[in-house]
Amino acid sequence: MGVVLFIMLSGKPPFGGKTNKEIIDNVLKGTYSYSNPVWENISDTAKDLIDKLLEREADMRITAEDAYNHPWISEQKDKEFQNVNISQDVFINMTNYMNSLQLKRTTLSFIASRIPEDQITALRQAFSKMDTNGDG
Repeated sequence: MGVVLFIMLSGKPPFGGKTNKEIIDNVLKGTYSYSNPVWENISDTAKDLIDKLLEREADMRITAEDAYNHPWISEQKDKEFQNVNISQDVFINMTNYMNSLQLKRTTLSFIASRIPEDQITALRQAFSKMDTNGDG
């Protein structure tokens, strides 16, 4: 939820990097920042919620109920009832992210890097049997 909120507000994933390895390392370390200029217009309460949602230690991470009751969410609910329009940037950021393949590729690379070697061998053999024309 923290990653989704980060992307909705900034248009970029929180755990960046120049290579898949760097991105995965940042995910594992929980390294992210609000240094992008877009964050200058984002409230401290929104950043507080993101920080609590992206807490690396699961036991310390905010619960769904606590997130729902967070002051920033309450502010947004109050605004909703005042008929406030959502900034067009939010929709643009969401569209840009959904069109992005980088996070998908990184996630798949991360998952693949965690597969034990004996399972990789079995998967290669199964793939070779299915790849009858040898095009990979």
